[in-house]
Amino acid sequence: MKGRRLPWLLLGALFFHAQIVAAEVLILRAGDETVHHEAVTGLQSTLPDALDVRVRPVAQPRGDVESPTAVLAVGTHALQAALQRYPDLPIFALLVPGQTIDALLGRAPHPDNDFGALYLDQPISRQARMARALFPSLVRFGSIRSRSESPPPDNQRDEPDQTIELEYVAPQEPPLRAITRLIPRVDAILAVSDLRLYNARTMHGILLASYRANVPIIGYSRAMVRAGALASAWLSPRQHGAEAGRRIGPYLTGERTGWPGKSYSDQFRIAVNTRVARSLGLEPAVEVDGRVFHDGDAIR
Repeated sequence: MKGRRLPWLLLGALFFHAQIVAAEVLILRAGDETVHHEAVTGLQSTLPDALDVRVRPVAQPRGDVESPTAVLAVGTHALQAALQRYPDLPIFALLVPGQTIDALLGRAPHPDNDFGALYLDQPISRQARMARALFPSLVRFGSIRSRSESPPPDNQRDEPDQTIELEYVAPQEPPLRAITRLIPRVDAILAVSDLRLYNARTMHGILLASYRANVPIIGYSRAMVRAGALASAWLSPRQHGAEAGRRIGPYLTGERTGWPGKSYSDQFRIAVNTRVARSLGLEPAVEVDGRVFHDGDAIR
């Protein structure tokens, strides 16, 4: 009798796995900017072929027939929409900075075992390691933080390096004041993805103060390097999306149980503003153009 039941049990298990694989996965795209399309392209390139994947922009109304079993939110607005529209579904976020994710989850909590993310920004410890490898004369690093951050968000709990000196910014205090207090004590300032501190209104003054003091800003994105920061570890939207697909794929197909947590990328590239480096009398000690580094790799 047992021998007869075994094929049926195996068939049932295969059917259950097929149901998981055939489940509809919704990719919710924040907008029509190139960065969103690139991230989606990267994501689709590494998601398993067996999945039924639909892509829909946030602006498109939700269809009556749409019944996804998981949502991949690409960009901040997509994550906002996903948390509101699909509170009971597993969600995975990409192309969103860690601090933004923490803030959104604070306003619309989601079960930890059903929420995962690949942070857009890079950990500050990686930025410090990168800066030290490129410019060995930069030894002392500092960073400013919003005083309201208590406890610090997940994307800033990666600081085993106690040599990074912190200066806190009071709720109504201009960030430039904290930068000015920090400048005499450090060789470079590590910026974090916090729009309260670094935004279009504050960046000009912060960069100007750093130039005058010969204390460079280490950015948290390639865009910040273009704006005048000395250097940054970063990852292109397409590479970011591809890594997210590799992370989430096994969970969507049922190869792995549970749901991935929040984490940083395993790989990164390095951008250097050569004009800023020259003006500060700095020469990169490592050739980084076109290279992709992995977490734990020596930067040399």
